[in-house]
Amino acid sequence: MTHTEKRIAFERKFSLLILHATLVLGLKPMVFSAYRTRAEQRTLFDEGKSQCDGTAKVSKHQLWLARDIVLIDDDGQPIWKHTEEYDKLGEIWETLGGTWGGNWVSFLDIYHFEL
Repeated sequence: MTHTEKRIAFERKFSLLILHATLVLGLKPMVFSAYRTRAEQRTLFDEGKSQCDGTAKVSKHQLWLARDIVLIDDDGQPIWKHTEEYDKLGEIWETLGGTWGGNWVSFLDIYHFEL
């Protein structure tokens, strides 16, 4: 599979996740991080927010194969804590063939969805 084909597959699966979250579960997901440059990735690494430095270890964000989403509550505020809704999204994402950061052992990232 070419990189372009992987990107297309990711976009299709991510769209299904967002549609399911919105239409079936009644959630309000919002993307807050998609593509990252090497410099942006390095900054997150230096701040301890990523294990990828952007050069030696490239993030899936740099490859257009990851998104970070936050759920929005009924008052329009982001939910920055681990809830069962994030677990449900992670389960759905994994049934679609993706990897959810909420199941990582060394670095928990409930907002991260990658292919």
